[in-house]
This record gives sequence, C-alpha cells and structure tokens, in this order.
Amino acid sequence: MNKSISKTTQKVAVEYLRYSKPRRYQLNCNDSNNCFVIQGQMNAQKAHDMEIEIDRSYFEAGISSYSNKRPALKGMLKYIKESKGRINFIIVYNLDRLTRDIGENEITKTLAETGVQIISSVEEFDKLPLDDFTYHVKGKAAICNYLYHSPEKKKKSQKSH
Repeated sequence: MNKSISKTTQKVAVEYLRYSKPRRYQLNCNDSNNCFVIQGQMNAQKAHDMEIEIDRSYFEAGISSYSNKRPALKGMLKYIKESKGRINFIIVYNLDRLTRDIGENEITKTLAETGVQIISSVEEFDKLPLDDFTYHVKGKAAICNYLYHSPEKKKKSQKSH
C-alpha cells in the first residue's frame, strides 16, 4: 500500500528548532532542549507519524525565546505568510522552543491569519483552538517565570556569590 499523500491532501510543515545557551550544542547533546539533533529527530518522527512533509527547517542558536531579535523566527513567519496556505503546521520539539511570551503578537497573529497549527513532538496540545493555545502558553510562561524567580533559586544564587 502506498502511503504517499496526494497533492490535494498533502500536509506541509515548517520546523522550528532553538536552544538558548551559547555553545551548549557543542558541549552537551544529552539535554534535548539544547540540542538540534534530538529536536530534529523527534520532529521528523512526529512528522512521519502524522504523514506531514517538512518543507523547511529554521534554526536559532544561543537566543532566548524571550528575545524579539530572532531572525529565523521572523523568516519562518514571513515564509508562512507568503506560502499562501501551502503550510499547514509549525513543528517544534516543545512549545518553549517557539515562545514563552504570549506577548509575541507576531506569532499569534500569523497563526490566526493563516490557520497554521502548532504541533509539538513531545507535548499533547496539537489541535487546540487558538484560545486554548493562548491559555497553554500563558500557563507555561507562568510556570517558567515562577521557577526562574523562585525563592529557592534566589537563595542558591546568593550563596554562590
């Protein structure tokens, strides 16, 4: 049986991979959040399982998801808009590789305008409506923010100085 997808039902995605620690990729590939290889393998497996073609991959190294200076992200969003409906999905390893800040209106605006859905290789939120996606991002951002500013982390930081 031929599993190829016909032109009329073809599902096409772009893939976004990011890690925030400079030079971490060369030093430690055990941490999937900081390794393009692992992120890419998981994304490829998810695309294969869902019979989705990955059209392009966008890489961002050593840049925080809080930064608005992410040329690969901007290029990907521009490509999605210019694809005129050919792109159906953005595949990410997990959501925080794409964003931790719901204030990134460019992402939510592009999703709303184009109907593109986000798929995570490892998180189960794949086909949420935009309002649920927004809620998910806000929740994840709140957790990350709490952990970053937690009293335990501040105590450890103060002891190390």
